[in-house]
Amino acid sequence: MPVLCNGKTIGSPGNRAWQPDLSNGQLFIQKPDGLIQFYAQPGAYSIWVLGSRNVSTAQATFGGSGNLFGWFPTGYLKIAPSDDFSFRAGKLQTLIGAEYPFSFQNINPERGIVVTQLPAFCEGGQADYKIGPLALSLSFNDGFDSGAYNWISRAATYTLNSSSSFTFFAAGNAGNTKTATTRTPLLQNNSEIYNLIYTYKSGPWVIQPYFSATHVPTNTSIGIMSSLQALGGSVLADYSLGGGFFLGARLEYIGTAGSNNLLYGPGSGAFAVTVTPAYQYRNLFVRGGFAWVRANNVTTGLGFGPSGTNNSQTRVTIDAGILF
Repeated sequence: MPVLCNGKTIGSPGNRAWQPDLSNGQLFIQKPDGLIQFYAQPGAYSIWVLGSRNVSTAQATFGGSGNLFGWFPTGYLKIAPSDDFSFRAGKLQTLIGAEYPFSFQNINPERGIVVTQLPAFCEGGQADYKIGPLALSLSFNDGFDSGAYNWISRAATYTLNSSSSFTFFAAGNAGNTKTATTRTPLLQNNSEIYNLIYTYKSGPWVIQPYFSATHVPTNTSIGIMSSLQALGGSVLADYSLGGGFFLGARLEYIGTAGSNNLLYGPGSGAFAVTVTPAYQYRNLFVRGGFAWVRANNVTTGLGFGPSGTNNSQTRVTIDAGILF
């Protein structure tokens, strides 16, 4: 049960200064072996994104198609003829990005500002193939969960050794989609996305720098009158202090270009830092998140604060629960 503090007057339009919520109350049902496998993850949840309005658990889980992904955000059927090749179809977590949708999957409770340009879930099919140190994935899906199956996503991971790997993602809309909802932003859902991620895991350290680029081509038929770009970079880190104590952190920046809004107004950008101390005792855990965002070139009404006029945001989160 996490608690979010947006600060006295520095929240986001539509959010309260203090907001308790349930980030993950989900059931995991799976068969992970054999030729026919499956995975299902029904339940209640909320997805926090730094620098953005938080959609409550009630809105995310039961708010309908105009909000997030409903009570069954992800689940699929998988056919695995061998350990090196498989195919899955259903409601999938996206291939793209270094941070996952749910808070328990990440170093920090909130997803970062760079992932504002990336999808979280999609519907479609995905093939995975591994040969030696190289793992490949190809997905045909509906992008930002738009319901229009015109996205192609590709991923390649090369494992250098037991500590280091590189991953490259490339994805994009092969057609055009007019859908515009909370979970399917018009501009991002008609974009091309490229990510490069390096992962280092050794001893008490996890270090993961990554780069993300988004290009939205001109498409006058759906109202995109000129092309847009977003470039971002982030460094994620986690250090085990021993005795169940951990210290996580994230440093990131994103900038945009073009005459339409991809962030806090046309041509806006933002810098953010997050620090997350955590403690785990057996199945019990508690995390404290401390985050600060500073935006530039903010358009009035699209920034922070009750009226969207502030150019900075401070957030404090307390995330506690039981792992089953």
